[in-house]
Amino acid sequence: MRTRWLAAGAFALGALWGACLRADDAAPVEEAATRLDPAWLEGIRHETPLRHEEARGYYAILEHVRAVPPALLRQAAQEFEAERRAAHQADPARRRLKYQLFVDLFQHPEEFVGEPVFLTGHVRRAVSFAADPHDGEIAELYELWLYAPDSQSNPAVVVCSELSEGFPLGDSILEEIEVTGYFFKMYAYEARQGFRKAPMLLARSVTLKPRPARPPATNWGAYVLLAGGAAVGVWMLLWFMRRGGARRSAPPPPDELSRLA
Repeated sequence: MRTRWLAAGAFALGALWGACLRADDAAPVEEAATRLDPAWLEGIRHETPLRHEEARGYYAILEHVRAVPPALLRQAAQEFEAERRAAHQADPARRRLKYQLFVDLFQHPEEFVGEPVFLTGHVRRAVSFAADPHDGEIAELYELWLYAPDSQSNPAVVVCSELSEGFPLGDSILEEIEVTGYFFKMYAYEARQGFRKAPMLLARSVTLKPRPARPPATNWGAYVLLAGGAAVGVWMLLWFMRRGGARRSAPPPPDELSRLA
C-alpha cells in the first residue's frame, strides 16, 4: 500500500515538473513568434515619407503580422506598454505626469521601432491601394487615419492588408476601432501647413467597435397634444368653478308673498 502511494506521488511530481518545463519552453516560443527580424528594421529613417530602402522591411512585416495570432500580439503589446509605463514612473522628471502611450510614442519613436503597439480611437479616413510588387501574397492594402483619445488631434497611420466586410472607405468617415500592429516609423505626410508627422503601424486588420445604440426618437407631437389637452382641461375646470361661485354669491330672489305684503 505504501509503495503504491509513493509511486503515485512520484508520478504526480513528474507530471508537475513536465508541465513546468513545457510552460518555460512555451514562453520563448511565443515571444519568438511576435519578434521581428532585425534586418527588416535596418535603414529606417523617421520623419520622412516611405522610402524605397524601407520597402523590403515594410512588406516583410505586413506579411509576418498575418501569421501572428492576434491574441498573442495583443498580449505582447500590453507587456511592452507596461514596461514603458514602469519606466515612466521610475523617471523622477516624468512621474508627476500621467503616462500616455501615444505621447510616449510620438516623443520617443526610436524606442518603439519594431515593437507591438495597441491603439484605440476613431478613424476619419480609410482608403485602399494596390501593393507594390514584393515577395509575398498581399495584393491590396488599406490605409486608415486613426485619432486616439490622447493624440491631441495628431493622427496615426495604420496600414493593414484586411478589413472586415462592410467597413466604409472614404475621406470623411467616422468609425471607432481597435488595432494592434507593429510600429514601423514616424511617417511624414504633406498637409496644408507643410509636412507633418504621424506614427505608422503595420497590422493585419482592425477591430470595428459597435456604435452605441441611439435613444428612441422623442415624439414631440404627442407631448404637444398632451400638454394642450391638459391646458384645456385646467381652463374648463377653472371656468366651471368661477361660474358656480358666482351663482352661490348672488342674493336670492324676493319671495312673491313678501312682495305682496
